Amino acid sequence: DLYYTETEVNNLLKDKLVFNFDCVGDGDSIMFVLSKTALDEENKLKESFRTLRSKVSTNSNNYGASTEYIQQELVEIESLFSIFEDLMFMADFTKASDQKDIISERMNRLDELCNKLPALYEHAKGILPRNMEEVGYEYAQAKNKGVYLDHLKVHSNLDAVSELLKEVLKRLRQGNLESVQEDLTTCDTRIKQLSEQIVTEDHAFCE
Repeated sequence: DLYYTETEVNNLLKDKLVFNFDCVGDGDSIMFVLSKTALDEENKLKESFRTLRSKVSTNSNNYGASTEYIQQELVEIESLFSIFEDLMFMADFTKASDQKDIISERMNRLDELCNKLPALYEHAKGILPRNMEEVGYEYAQAKNKGVYLDHLKVHSNLDAVSELLKEVLKRLRQGNLESVQEDLTTCDTRIKQLSEQIVTEDHAFCE
C-alpha cells in the first residue's frame, strides 16, 4: 500500500477542490477531486454569458429582425448550462467538459453574430436601398432625355438585386451569416455597373 503524510496530501491537493460524499450514511464515503482551474474556467464562462446577455439587452435595437433568434439562442444556452451543472453534480466530469466546450462554441458564435449584425443590416437596409433608388433616379432622368436604355434591362437587374437582398435578410433573420457579405457585395457590384452603364449611355447621347 502507498501512504502519504498529511503534509504530502495537502501539497497534492493545494490547487484542487475536494468534494466528499457520504454514500450510505454509515461513514463510508467517496471523495471527488476537481481542479480549481476547471472551476475558475466555469465561473469565467458564466461571467462571459452574463456579459453577452447584457450586451444583447443594451444593443437589441441594432439587431433588426434577428432579435427573436438571438433571444432564443440565449434561452438555449441557459439550458445548456443547466445540463452542465447536472453533469457536474453527478460527477460526470468528462461529459461536463464536453458540454462546456459546446456552450463556449455557441456563445462565441452568438457573440460574433451580434458584432456583425449592425453593419450588415445597415448595408442591407440602408446603403443598398439608397443606391438602388439613386440608380432608379438616374434611369428616369436619362429616359426623360430620350436616351435608349432598354438593352441595359435596368428593371430586371434591379428586380434581381431585390430578390437577392430578400434572401440575405431572410438569412440574417435566422441568424445565418453564410454568404451574406458575399451576396451584399454582389448587389453592390451589380448596382454600380448599372449606374456606370446608364451614365455612359447618357454621356454618349449628349455628345
